[in-house]
Amino acid sequence: MHSPDLAVIDDQRLKLISIGWLDPEHSFEKGAVDESFFARLMSLLVNPWQPFAAAGRHPCSFCRFSGGPGTVRYRPPRGGEMQVDVGAANVFVPGDGVLYMAPSSIAHYIDAHQYRPPDEFIAAVLACPDMRSIDYLRAIHAVGGMALTKPPV
Repeated sequence: MHSPDLAVIDDQRLKLISIGWLDPEHSFEKGAVDESFFARLMSLLVNPWQPFAAAGRHPCSFCRFSGGPGTVRYRPPRGGEMQVDVGAANVFVPGDGVLYMAPSSIAHYIDAHQYRPPDEFIAAVLACPDMRSIDYLRAIHAVGGMALTKPPV
């Protein structure tokens, strides 16, 4: 499913903004990202807050034959290993008055296909509180994200 970066997905209940919904039929920004951003993004993707369930895995449409990996593994410079299942979840990152939503495939797109998300998303990821912490939930609440847990009216 393609949605341009920074497109408004839902402005009825909150300002929900799409990031990283890539498709081979549409161009996207390419370039380097700092490893500190990638490490932080991966940490948010390990066990993301999910206000609703996704229906199965979405394969990578850029990987012609394999559909891409089912898992991205990353060893940050300070040790340990992070593992993220890609294509079956979304990550919600609170920003300045908005809530960004990106597919877990974003980790694969950055690592394998040189995708470079918009600067405002990078800044939001770097500033994002730890996933599922009380500070994260407060940040989600502050931008109206709890509306996602309720059925639309």
